[in-house]
Amino acid sequence: MKKYLKNSVIYQVFPRNFSINGDFKGVIDKINYIKDLGANIIQLTPVCEIGEKNRKGTLGSPYSIKDYNSVNHEYGNKEDFKKLAQEIHKNGLKLILDIVYNHTSRDSFLLKTHPNWYYHDDDGNFNNKLGDWSDVYDLNYNNNDDLIEYLIDSLQNWIDLGADGFRFDVASLISKNLFIQIKSKLLLNNPETIMIAESVHYDFINYARMLNFNALSDSELYENGFDVLYTYNSRGYFDQYFKTKKLVNFNCYKTMLKYEEATNPSTCLRIRGYENHDSARIIELTKDLNLMKTIAIHDVMLKGPSFICMGLETKQNHHITLFDKDLMNWEIDKEWYDFIKKLIQIKKDPKNLEITTSNIIDTNDKTLIIKNYFKDKTFELGIFNFYIKEIEIHNKELIDGKYINKIDDSVIEIKNNSLKIFKPLILKKF
Repeated sequence: MKKYLKNSVIYQVFPRNFSINGDFKGVIDKINYIKDLGANIIQLTPVCEIGEKNRKGTLGSPYSIKDYNSVNHEYGNKEDFKKLAQEIHKNGLKLILDIVYNHTSRDSFLLKTHPNWYYHDDDGNFNNKLGDWSDVYDLNYNNNDDLIEYLIDSLQNWIDLGADGFRFDVASLISKNLFIQIKSKLLLNNPETIMIAESVHYDFINYARMLNFNALSDSELYENGFDVLYTYNSRGYFDQYFKTKKLVNFNCYKTMLKYEEATNPSTCLRIRGYENHDSARIIELTKDLNLMKTIAIHDVMLKGPSFICMGLETKQNHHITLFDKDLMNWEIDKEWYDFIKKLIQIKKDPKNLEITTSNIIDTNDKTLIIKNYFKDKTFELGIFNFYIKEIEIHNKELIDGKYINKIDDSVIEIKNNSLKIFKPLILKKF
């Protein structure tokens, strides 16, 4: 495990909508901004040339890739990319690229040069195995060792250009053989390469297997080179709670947090952050400032690197489209910006490098207690109220004594294993 990921903060950038010009220079101009915010890793959505056939929107999805070894001309060229990587490294940050190896655009040159690398339906046509993705065709890894070799060479190309790691889109649907080869070849020669898998929801895995398609479990991904996985298993119940306000969904969320922690090998991590390029904003989810803060703080509390989708820190009020020009909001709400910056400082606490587990404490209502344990046998408590009113929490894990609230440095006292709470707390012993 790359231990530094335990207290790392990843900042996701979609170059097209990060600046007016929507290019690599626009990212370079904001490196100091990202660094000042506190992030230490920049993750770019795919930077390759986008297909034109069946484009979604006017500019197309960056996840519909025409050529894995190209640079989207909107952003610049390979020299511009190298300069971006150099500037990121000069500032002490790392660079992760989003990689899409489940499918290509419907006008990829590989369709002509290597049609056997693609999935064909029962009628012999290029198609998708799953999902309504009208701008892409799926790859077929069965007996295609040359495809795997081609893709590994492409990864090495991006490493040579300055990439420090990769986030694999819908990794659960990609052949395990690819990841076995990446681990035995690419990672053997580039052991510091960061590997993040977008692991999908268990219902999606079961659906794929029902149709006799490949779908990898989380453990298979962990065993084959990945450092960090997504949290979509628990996330589904979290979404449902906010849609329905039903306690059953919130209890399921807590149970799935426990499950994800227990099924993680101790050397592996989950990525922590509600917002990403596929999701709604927390402001859209809650419409309530305190609940927004509660979500953001509990993400930071859980073990694993924090993830910030560009615009979280400026209170972006809508999901930025992938398919058109939709510039990020750059109007700073100083109070909210400072709040996010404070959370990043909490995540980057060196003590988090020694965290062993995030234990979810049983509660029977819309509250959440997270107890983080550390190698020195100390602990910190995260106490979260998902109601919209103050309540009193009683729990034996609320050990009597005085604590420092890491969010605002106030002193909090727990008496008789009880605490009245409205705003979220992260407590360490006084």
